[in-house]
Parts: sequence; C-alpha cells; structure tokens
Amino acid sequence: MQTEGDTQAIKATAPRTPAESLARQVELLEAIRDSLDRQQRLVLHLSEQQNTQAEQLTDLSRWVNYLGDATFPDSDAHPGQQWVKVQDVNVPFMNLSMFLVKLALASIPAAIVLWVIGFLVLALFSVLGLSLFSFF
Repeated sequence: MQTEGDTQAIKATAPRTPAESLARQVELLEAIRDSLDRQQRLVLHLSEQQNTQAEQLTDLSRWVNYLGDATFPDSDAHPGQQWVKVQDVNVPFMNLSMFLVKLALASIPAAIVLWVIGFLVLALFSVLGLSLFSFF
C-alpha cells in the first residue's frame, strides 16, 4: 500500500518529457549491461576455479590410486617417523654402470685397510702365544 510520500517520490523521479524518458531508459540499459558484464566475468572466474578444482581432484585421485596399496605401520609405535615405500627406481644404464665402477674402485682401499687390521690382530695373537690353530 502506497502512502502519499511514496507517490510524491515516484512523481518526482518520473520523466517529464519523452527525451528524459529515453535518457532514463538508456541509463537503465547501461546499468543492466554493466551488471551483466560483471555477472559474466564472475561466471568465467567461477568456471576457471571449477576447472582448477577438477584438475586437483583428478591429481588427488591419481595419488590415492597410486598410494592405495601402500601399507604403513602404526604411526603411534614410532612417533616422529615417516614411512616411505619405494615401488620403482628408474636409473639409466650408463649412470648405474659408472656408479658400480666407482663402488668397485672405492672398495679396494677399504679391503686393504681391513686386510691390514686383520694382519695386526693375528700378529698380536702370535706375539701373545694365542695361536688360533693350536687346537688342531
């Protein structure tokens, strides 16, 4: 129900001439266009967010499938430790070959050191008269 004040406000804003009416309609159409542009940008932004979230869900489901068969021990038994299950190691053949050659070369000095330590222990036993072969 309209009061007399509402009627006066409507009359005050009503255009007086057709030119004013047309100008008012143009203003309203521009406001509608601006509103539709804002809504279109918002819909585009929301669509981009939805696509990003869909990609994230796809990645997450791949990880869940990848890690689904991994069994982890009880985390309460070892607090502060993280468990890792290695399923595959992809090393090129030449890199692996070079690593094994370096490992073999590095083991030579280690073998010499162990041989010297063993020799010194046997020499100590010999000096003390505790021959290891005296039981035979």
